[in-house]
Amino acid sequence: LEDIRQSTPGQSWQVPPGPLRLHGPSAWWLRIQMTTGTRDDQWVLTFPTTAIRDIAFHGPFASDGLNWGSGAQTGLIRPYASRPLGMERITYPFHLPFAGDYTLYVRVQNTIAQNITPAIWEIGDYVKNRQHKKLFDGVIYGVLLALLIYNLTLAGVFRDAAYLHYVLTCLTALLTIATFNGHTAHYLWPGSPWWIEHSYVIWPALWLASSAGFARAFLSTRVVGRAADGPVLAMAGVALASAAIGAAGHTALSQQLNETLALVGIAGITAIGLWIWRRGQPSAGWYLLAKLTLFASVIGVVAVARGWWHAPVVLSYGLQIGMAAEMVVFAIALSARIRAIQREKTVLSLRAAHLARAAMTDALTGLANRRGLADGTQRLLAQPGRHAVLLFDLDCFKPINDRHGHEVGDQVL
Repeated sequence: LEDIRQSTPGQSWQVPPGPLRLHGPSAWWLRIQMTTGTRDDQWVLTFPTTAIRDIAFHGPFASDGLNWGSGAQTGLIRPYASRPLGMERITYPFHLPFAGDYTLYVRVQNTIAQNITPAIWEIGDYVKNRQHKKLFDGVIYGVLLALLIYNLTLAGVFRDAAYLHYVLTCLTALLTIATFNGHTAHYLWPGSPWWIEHSYVIWPALWLASSAGFARAFLSTRVVGRAADGPVLAMAGVALASAAIGAAGHTALSQQLNETLALVGIAGITAIGLWIWRRGQPSAGWYLLAKLTLFASVIGVVAVARGWWHAPVVLSYGLQIGMAAEMVVFAIALSARIRAIQREKTVLSLRAAHLARAAMTDALTGLANRRGLADGTQRLLAQPGRHAVLLFDLDCFKPINDRHGHEVGDQVL
C-alpha cells in the first residue's frame, strides 16, 4: 500500500476511457479521489456486481496523509460475513470528517471478466435505491417459484418428460439469478467461500444444460432426426463440461464457455425450432418466441459485461427479465401442450369406443354379432325378470344375391 501511495499519476496510474473491466491473475489497484465541501460525511463506495473474487479497501486518506477509515477485505473467496454492510453487492462505507480532498485505495483481483466501474453514494440514497432492486428481485423470484411449483404439479399429473425438464430449467434459472444477485451467498451458503465463488459458473452451466434437455423434450428432436437432435445433445454436453470445469477451479474458462454457449447454443436451438415449426409443429412457434426473448436479453448482458455497450441497467435487470419472460412463454406453450394432450386423449377414447362397438356388432346391419349376443345375454341374465329372444329367418334370400348381386342383397338387409 505504501508503494502504491507513493507512485505518481504519470508513472503507473491510468484513467480508464470507458467502463472499468479488470480480470486475470494479476491484482489491480484503484485510486479514487474525492473532494467534499460539506460535512455530510456518511458515504459508501459501491461496485455494480456481486462477483469480485478478492477486494481490499484502504482509506480514505486525507490530504495530510491521515487515514480516516478502518479498511476492509471481502470477496467471493471469503465468508459472506466479511462484507462491511452485509449487502449482496460489494460496498465499502467510509467517513469524511471535514471538507477537503480525500483518496481511497482499492486492491482488486478478479478472474471473471465484468464491468466493475465504482460509484460513490450518500449512504441514505444508496439504501433507498437498493429497495427498488429488492422489490424487483422479489417479483422475479415470485414468478419463477410460482411457475416451478405449478409445473411440478402438472409433471406429477401428466407424467410428461417435458414438464420435468421445464421444472429443472426453472429451478436452475432461479438459482442462476439468485447467484448473480448475491442471494445464494447471503442465504444458502454464507459460510462456504467455495460455493460462493463457484456458483457463478456452475449454476449458469446447469441452466444451459437443462434448457437443452427441455428443448429436446418439447421439440421432440429425438423423433425429428439426428440433424436436430445432435446439436441439442452437444449443447447439453458442453454445458455439463463447463460446470465440471468451473467446479475444478477454472472459473474464467467456464465463464467463457457459458457466455459462448449462451449465444451460439441458443441461436442454434432457435434455428432448429424454426426448422421444426416450418415442418408443421405449431408448438415450436411458442418455443421460438421464448428463445428469441431470452436471446435478446443475453446479447444485451454479454455486450455490457464485455464492455461493448454501456448500459448498467441492462446488466442489473436484463437477464432476470429475459429468464422470467422465457419461463412465462414456456408455461403458455406447455398449456397449449396440455390442450394437445387432451385432444389426443379424446381421439383415442373415441377410437377405442368405435373399436369396441365394431367388435360387438355386425358391420353391415349394426346388430349384435355372435360375440355381442353372448355379451348382451350375460348382462340380461344378471338382471331380474323374464327376457325373450326374437329370431328373424329370411327365406329365399339367396336368389336376391344370385340375381341382383351382393350389393343389392346388402341394401335389402
